[in-house]
Amino acid sequence: MRFTIAIALVAASASLAVADGKPVSLSATDVKDRLAVVSSDVEQCYLDAKATGKLELTLSIDKRGELYDVAVATPDLSSKRAKKVAACIEKAVAGLAFAEAKTSTTATVPFYFQRTVAPGAGPQYSCYSASGCK
Repeated sequence: MRFTIAIALVAASASLAVADGKPVSLSATDVKDRLAVVSSDVEQCYLDAKATGKLELTLSIDKRGELYDVAVATPDLSSKRAKKVAACIEKAVAGLAFAEAKTSTTATVPFYFQRTVAPGAGPQYSCYSASGCK
């Protein structure tokens, strides 16, 4: 079973004027680069729920670069599974720190999971018997 994942970022402020060494807000690339450290953990949280569909992660980052809010939207999951996935993701991203900026940044990161049927994928049945297999 293979999963296809696409990541897109939307940063709240598009203006990136740099003065005093700090950007006005974080760019999509800044967020993407820092999130790359934990993206496999985030993906695993969703895949552990044995689900396909969309996961939307909204990160609120203050001007010091600290993550102060994480919102997880999983519209394709039941509320029980969604809570489990959200708790797992919040734990995975808890220690993230971003670069400082002049203002806070809100970034929404969608992850798409699609189940595909790959040739030769799945269990490979075999037999071992001294008298042969039937």
